[in-house]
Amino acid sequence: MIDCLLDWVDPDDLVRLNGAEAEEGYQPANALLVRIDELKKVKGWDTITSTRDGTTNLPVNSTGPVDLAWAPRDVLRCTAGLY
Repeated sequence: MIDCLLDWVDPDDLVRLNGAEAEEGYQPANALLVRIDELKKVKGWDTITSTRDGTTNLPVNSTGPVDLAWAPRDVLRCTAGLY
């Protein structure tokens, strides 16, 4: 999965050992991730980024503190150090 992610964000078309570059039906962005939706498009990441209801708790580019009123329980537990 990491090789696929690195191939998604790197500027070249060289495939890492366990990565994936452009092929029929798959085109990596070759740019840094900006939105969580992009992470879902990386080969092999669709199952880990989604929950049963189609949402995710993985931040990509956070610019502020966790909103305690809206954060999911698992995020609050990690923030408080309660793994």
